[in-house]
Amino acid sequence: MRRERRSIRDVRKSTWAIFGTIAFVVLVTYALRRWLSPGDWAGVGQWFGGLGALIAAWVALRIASDERRRESRRDAERLRVQAFSIVGGVAGSEGSNGVQVFVRNTGPEPVVNIDVVALHVIGRSETFVVECAPTSERRQVLLPGEEWRTWVKPTNEDLTSELLLKVMDVGPVPEVVFDDLAATRWYRIGDGVPRS
Repeated sequence: MRRERRSIRDVRKSTWAIFGTIAFVVLVTYALRRWLSPGDWAGVGQWFGGLGALIAAWVALRIASDERRRESRRDAERLRVQAFSIVGGVAGSEGSNGVQVFVRNTGPEPVVNIDVVALHVIGRSETFVVECAPTSERRQVLLPGEEWRTWVKPTNEDLTSELLLKVMDVGPVPEVVFDDLAATRWYRIGDGVPRS
């Protein structure tokens, strides 16, 4: 993972906040020296102490908010990396059942509710999407290192699996949908970039 570094802008903001607070305290102290008696200075010290406590609370809340944002970005990146580990492809078999496809989990975490919803056929002159009927054996869980094979059939009866396998240059590429453990729904076409 990439280490988080503070930017120069954050350092400048912090430095200006510290110098601004010190300058404010010095100016107020200098301005009040004429009107305050020696016994009143204790109250001024308490007032500045309260101001310091308020600033410390604000800084603590800001740090906690920044840490929460960083943790959220880290979790989102981890989920995106997990989505890249789900790969689909054609198993190379065709028949009356349709086209046999596989879905493989190469990542460290399981995924759930896996299904193949379409085949993207890449031909010489054009690319088209063939919607598939829902598989009767939709996979509920795919553990790390597992591969699931299933048959998918086009919803359009005119497109037989033999035709799909013959018109392609690169193949029919399955579009796989799945949920990660954070309940984010992902769509991935073959080994392309997943989208949620």
